Amino acid sequence: MEVQLRPPFASESQRSDYRYMGIVHDKILRRESADRVERYKLECLSWETALSAARKFSNGRPCVVGEGAGTGLARQPQVQGAFNCCFWVQVEGEAQQWVVRFPLKGVVSDETTLARMRSEIATIQFLYRHTKIPVPAIVGYNASENDFPLFMITESVEGMRMTYLLALDIPPHILDRVCRDLTRIHLELLSHPSDRIGMLDLSAEVPDFPRPTLGPYSLDAIEHERDGVHTSKGEPFASVQEYYKYKCSVWRQRLEGQRNAITSIGDGRRKILDEMILNEGIGRINAQDDHGPFYLVHPDLRASNVILHPETMHVVAIIDWEGACFLPLTSSCTPPKALFSCQVRDLAPGSTNYITYYTRSKRYVKIFSVEEKKLLAESDSDSTVAAKMASNLEDDLVFLIWTLDDVRTVDLVVWQYLAPRSFTDLRARLGATIARFPEDEERARAVTKLFTDFALEQLITTHGELKEKDSWIKKKLEALKDYKKQLRADTDSNK
Repeated sequence: MEVQLRPPFASESQRSDYRYMGIVHDKILRRESADRVERYKLECLSWETALSAARKFSNGRPCVVGEGAGTGLARQPQVQGAFNCCFWVQVEGEAQQWVVRFPLKGVVSDETTLARMRSEIATIQFLYRHTKIPVPAIVGYNASENDFPLFMITESVEGMRMTYLLALDIPPHILDRVCRDLTRIHLELLSHPSDRIGMLDLSAEVPDFPRPTLGPYSLDAIEHERDGVHTSKGEPFASVQEYYKYKCSVWRQRLEGQRNAITSIGDGRRKILDEMILNEGIGRINAQDDHGPFYLVHPDLRASNVILHPETMHVVAIIDWEGACFLPLTSSCTPPKALFSCQVRDLAPGSTNYITYYTRSKRYVKIFSVEEKKLLAESDSDSTVAAKMASNLEDDLVFLIWTLDDVRTVDLVVWQYLAPRSFTDLRARLGATIARFPEDEERARAVTKLFTDFALEQLITTHGELKEKDSWIKKKLEALKDYKKQLRADTDSNK
């Protein structure tokens, strides 16, 4: 299949042209968080803790250290991620290992730690009992702040992560098989609508009809906590517009609340313009059904969270539903990120990564359309998900939708995709700049300067007087000075 490189100004190494986009982490707070986590692990987490947790649900059967996940020598009985520490336990008489997962306290607030675990348990319980989505069964959990650490136990799923498949030269029929399984999972999620935007929480019973009782608090808001920005946890939304306003406010809070969110006057002006361009993008995807229905979306459906049967290559489980949320239909009209192995920020227009993403996504939409038509023929109903997904793919609106649901990528996505599409003049100037500077570093600086100059022009056109905005930027730069001073002192003390 011939793939058109879009936009035409793209270059193979263009990822480096955008190296100065985005907001870096607060290194001081991240280091403090890491220290808290290590103390918590030393004081509260061990193999004995994991085995003790398993024994609470083993009915007296012996529990021992398991083999771990993976295949062959790659198996590890203990694995730590950014938010959790997992232990694989073998219980006598059980065919499958158990995974005892402890949320790492100290990464974010205790309130957030508990809420995200409760929501994930409730989500998996709903999926396991009321849908055909392949998820690991919940064995038990401790969701009470008592004298034992918080934990959840699931059955371990044997198989390999899709990440390993993407590292190979995948035969087309194998990729099609995986895509077909993913489309069926996608369609199953679309068959269980809700009337609210939000997250499930634990209750006495798992209802047949999913009704979120927690407001959306996805991975971006959780990550922002790590950088000192605490987004309020509100009630579920009943309107698409309310949700998008909330997501824009999450971005704004990050920009205003993080002390090292901007690095210069030009950087600040560009990021002030981000929200204006983002809102213009929202106008392009406004849903007709402002009040729903809404559908469950996995917030991090990457290849590492898709488990495949090592021989048949069929999908046997989707894992890590942390932050799963019922969202507008638009959020379901994108191909899964599991189709490519890189991050969204690495899908620079025209790059090899972009071509892989675009080619596989086109194939996914085609397979989705076939499976959707089969389903519609059985139910005698209409749907336009496949058509919307195809349109979003062609217009690069996929990136706008992804960044609305995870605003950590706003600054990068705005300038990689939205601004060049919205402003013809910028698109032409960007193409000329890339053509003029062949060296990566020189070109990256030239591209950054172009965006800085363009942002200033747009802000003057829109607002005229920039005194108020520049005053805000100067206050942010004063905070940046204090941050850098503290960072140097903190770095010296840790040498």
